[in-house]
Formats: sequence, C-alpha cells, structure tokens
Amino acid sequence: MSFMSLCLVSSRFLGNGLVTAQDHQLWYKQRRIMDPAFSSLYLRGLTGAFNERAEKLMAELSDVADGEQEASMLQLANSFTLDVIAKVAFGVDLDQLSERARFSRAVQTCLKGMLLTVRDGFFKFNPKNRAFIKEVRAACLLLRSTGAEWIQNRKSAMEHGDDVPNDILTQIIKTAGEGPEP
Repeated sequence: MSFMSLCLVSSRFLGNGLVTAQDHQLWYKQRRIMDPAFSSLYLRGLTGAFNERAEKLMAELSDVADGEQEASMLQLANSFTLDVIAKVAFGVDLDQLSERARFSRAVQTCLKGMLLTVRDGFFKFNPKNRAFIKEVRAACLLLRSTGAEWIQNRKSAMEHGDDVPNDILTQIIKTAGEGPEP
C-alpha cells in the first residue's frame, strides 16, 4: 500500500507532502520550502520554547511526585511532545500536560487508525470496526481543520502586518512566498 493511497478509513490524513509525495519535482519543491525552517540555526532560536515546555513537564512530574500519584510516563511524554510541536511549529499553546485533552486523543486515534489500516487492508470493511472508523474520521477532521485554520489565520495576520510568532509555520509561509514578511 503506497502512502498516496493511505487514507485512514476513507479520511485523508497525511495529505500530499514530503512523506507522501511520489513525484520528485513536487518533493524537491516542498523540501526547499521546508529546509530553512528546519536548519540548525533556526531551530536553535526556538530552544526557549523547548525549555519552557520542559519546565512545565518537570512541574507536572513534581506535582505528581508530591501527591504520591501514579503517572503515565507515556501519556506525559506524548503530551509534552505535542505541546512542543504545537508551540514551535504553529505558535500555539495547547497545554496538553494540564489538559490531557482532545488533541492528544485525536493524534493517538489517527495513529492507531493508520496502524490498523496498514496492517489490515480490509479493516475498514469489517462492520465491527464502524464505531472506531467514525472516531478516526472525526479525529482526522479535527486535526486537519484546526491545522488549516491556524495556517489561514497566520497568512491573514501576515498580510495585515500583525505581529506573528517566529515559529516554523511563519518561516515556511515566508519561504513559500505565500505571505509578506512580518
């Protein structure tokens, strides 16, 4: 099964990007747009966001330890990772560590759906999987629509000359020439 045909139970998940592009010219164009946002120099400038999220994780771990509660390290690590990605990539404070909210669940649901789809090509045809398929579709829709909204809001803010965060999304939009310099 190619990545191009990888639709999670009939819901587009990965899109047509670096991971899924089969046309070398398209891949190369997208790679050139992404390169500046992932240069070591640019990423070093984002260490403050990484450190801020790490401090929140340490505070959460301290609270759990002080309360002598059990902690799901996998859940905490996943939430921390999602918080870091949201902040450095989109300039958004999800605060998944304290919320344990819908984005973590949506990402986990989509990844589980992707795994099941890859493992079993007939997964989506099994009637007993319908409830989960509906859940995966809703999770994909949440992630894709939220991402599209963030991108559109950023482009609009850049066009209007508003202050925008110095994050990966801003860098990609500038490199792609789809928005003016902030």
